[in-house]
Amino acid sequence: MSRLVLISALVASVFVSGSSAFAQNRTGEGIAIGGVTGAIAGGIIGKQNHETPEGALIGGAIGALAGGLIGRSQDDAIARENYYRQQAYQQQQVQLQAAVSSAEVVQMARSGVGDGLIINHINSRGVARRLETRDIISLHQQGVTEAVIDAMQRAPIAGTVQPQTRTIVREVVPSPVIVRREYVVPRYAPPRASIYIGTGRPAPRYHYHRHSVGHHW
Repeated sequence: MSRLVLISALVASVFVSGSSAFAQNRTGEGIAIGGVTGAIAGGIIGKQNHETPEGALIGGAIGALAGGLIGRSQDDAIARENYYRQQAYQQQQVQLQAAVSSAEVVQMARSGVGDGLIINHINSRGVARRLETRDIISLHQQGVTEAVIDAMQRAPIAGTVQPQTRTIVREVVPSPVIVRREYVVPRYAPPRASIYIGTGRPAPRYHYHRHSVGHHW
């Protein structure tokens, strides 16, 4: 048993050292763990056929391959998550830079831009922050109408505006309807046969007389 452990450990060390370049990610961890586990399992199986080194090598190779594939899938998932986070952060920064400030609203109001255009501009880009009491007083004193100030209070904060999502429409094809018709054939009981138990005499015959209606003289 000690010889088996020694050979498995030597084979496993090869896979661990070979994966040192990937030691900082899940792929390297998967190769190392899979190689060690596979080498030990392969050594145990190979011992039954007196082929411990070969079994350890084959088991280590298979274990390292399987562990590497599992670790690689985890690395890909982490990379995708980091990418989406980076994209969301960049989009948030763009929205913050495009947010409408109080100074821009005052400038548009003094330039004679209509309230409708100012409100649409605020709703499409959002505001950098919520207005405080002193901001409302300052905007009012500088000629900004109450409708525009109300729009600034209701507008979304830049960076929290949800991006437009793409809707995927899938056509669902209904399965064909199968109609089964079952025909039921009625069954009738056969007529009963008349049974006459004879006594040596011919069967009696019954005569029916019809009485005619006539005149009696």
